[in-house]
Amino acid sequence: MPKSKTSVAIIGEGITEKYFILSLRDILRIKPIPIKPKNSSLKELELAIKDCIKKGYHVVYCMIDVDNKIHDGNPDHERNAKEYAKLKHQYHNKQCQCPDGGQTLVLMIESYPSTELFFLYYFGYTSAHYTNQQLKSILNRKFGYMTEEKYLIKHSLHDTLIQSGGSLKTAILASEQSKSSATINSLCQPFTEIGIMIRKLQPLEIG
Repeated sequence: MPKSKTSVAIIGEGITEKYFILSLRDILRIKPIPIKPKNSSLKELELAIKDCIKKGYHVVYCMIDVDNKIHDGNPDHERNAKEYAKLKHQYHNKQCQCPDGGQTLVLMIESYPSTELFFLYYFGYTSAHYTNQQLKSILNRKFGYMTEEKYLIKHSLHDTLIQSGGSLKTAILASEQSKSSATINSLCQPFTEIGIMIRKLQPLEIG
């Protein structure tokens, strides 16, 4: 892979992240390549990280939904939490050696409960606690949002959010505020780091 300019990959856990990143590419100075693992398992996530390192990307962002990776009494969630903690310790904010002699910086970009919180932030900050499903229902009422691929192919998520009265600038500022509040108050406070990631990708316009 050419190393003359910053090459960035963004690994999402599902199709929503892939199509959201695609919808942003035209307004970003740094054009990321969206990567979707074969499935949403942490094993497949690690395989995707390793593949990106092998290909020599400068930076790899991993968009992580935290709602199913917490100790909340659900055995599956607790198992995921342990596996994710191990994966994060191994890769997050680490410079990984590429086969061509370069290095890849891997960063975990977390959202609690999920990526959909960032979409809601297009309409303003809220500290209210919503489940992933509640967020999807709210967004569906606002602009018909669905997670089916046939919807995501047909509707540019960013453009649809803007046309529905949202603002990327509002979402970025709300994301930064949520991260600050989560650090101060509680790890279970709703937050997303997606706005921080988008700033680093240098949006050409924020509206």
